[in-house]
Amino acid sequence: MPQVPIIMPQLGESIAEATVVDIKVKPGDVVADDQEIIDVETNKAVMGVTTPCKGKIDRITVQLKETYPVGAVLGYVEASEEDAARTRWRPPRSCSHERRDFHVAARTRAHGRTTINNR
Repeated sequence: MPQVPIIMPQLGESIAEATVVDIKVKPGDVVADDQEIIDVETNKAVMGVTTPCKGKIDRITVQLKETYPVGAVLGYVEASEEDAARTRWRPPRSCSHERRDFHVAARTRAHGRTTINNR
């Protein structure tokens, strides 16, 4: 059975990380799709992280009171092939690509031409 990652979601436009304050499940627990399983705290609020699909908790990879960045894997759900296929997990966009593209464009403008990087 496929293992689907439980990912720290983007919790707000300017929020880059959150601290785990409660883990509501343990390995072996059966979970529903979109079930709240982990509470995380930012500098603004406490929010719940939900399961990406129904299945069984395979493992939780985080610790209470530890801080994790957006996009971090918090654990895994063991799911059926069908449920895993319906999950649309994609890694978050990396800011490093945006910075690199900005520097390339800035350097290009300095030489009298402007290009648009559509990566």
